[in-house]
Amino acid sequence: MIIHDRSLPHPVLTPFRDDVSPGVFDLSVNVTSDADSFYLEVSFSYQNETIAKLIEDGSAVHSIHIECRRNYYRELFSFKSSRTTLRVPASKLVGRVEVCGFVTSRLPLESYKITGSHPDYGDTAFKIQPGDILALAPTQRFEAYVDYDPLKQISSILMIERSETVAEGPMTLDTSGDRIVVTLSQKDYERYTDLKADPQLGPLLGNQVVVPALIEAVHEIRGASEENFEFDMMRRWFRSVVKKLADNGIDVRKPDKPVLQIVQQLLQLPLRRSLEGLIQMNPAEDKA
Repeated sequence: MIIHDRSLPHPVLTPFRDDVSPGVFDLSVNVTSDADSFYLEVSFSYQNETIAKLIEDGSAVHSIHIECRRNYYRELFSFKSSRTTLRVPASKLVGRVEVCGFVTSRLPLESYKITGSHPDYGDTAFKIQPGDILALAPTQRFEAYVDYDPLKQISSILMIERSETVAEGPMTLDTSGDRIVVTLSQKDYERYTDLKADPQLGPLLGNQVVVPALIEAVHEIRGASEENFEFDMMRRWFRSVVKKLADNGIDVRKPDKPVLQIVQQLLQLPLRRSLEGLIQMNPAEDKA
């Protein structure tokens, strides 16, 4: 719910209108997350004596409305303090989230007047019902993604499977889900699993699969249209790669760097690690 302005039959403390002067009513939202939840630290800022007194005596409350349209999530939180932390399960939010802040009436107010009301209101007193908005802040927004850095564990965005139908043939790639799925032919999968059992060969074999898979994935990110980009960000691997690169100062959408160079930086120079691994596997006497 994005509120730019709202006309109500009683004076409202808000920066949108001149109902009340000064019209200072601000909302600050700081968002953090872990694997399970989003934490919204919210803080209201205002000096109006009438609103402060109504909050203090329990006639009104601070309220936060959180909405995530993509997940059809809407929730209203009400509390007395001007500062609190709200917890929302990570499963409830994905993509753009809108946060609106109000002061709402908790009890009926038979003759409501507010300090600083516009002269046009004169001595008029208003009848307020529970839930009526008395103060309103501009809407805040944030992007809700919790798995920003799964590349610390590549298996969280990439998995290797055995083909059910192809005995011998090239590997294939499926990027339509939360994880990139690499499918190996039946014979290659057997070879891969046999060799992977050797701890010295594991990282080398991984690079043979992970590097080409991520090259294709980065090409897909770069080629995504602007209108589909937000939808594509619903996929875990997609948003994780975008965020990881952004953290390293790379805008994957800009064609100023070759994809191969981007993937090498993303994986922290995998060829160098592979070559160093091969050198360590060589007997010392062969290094002349």
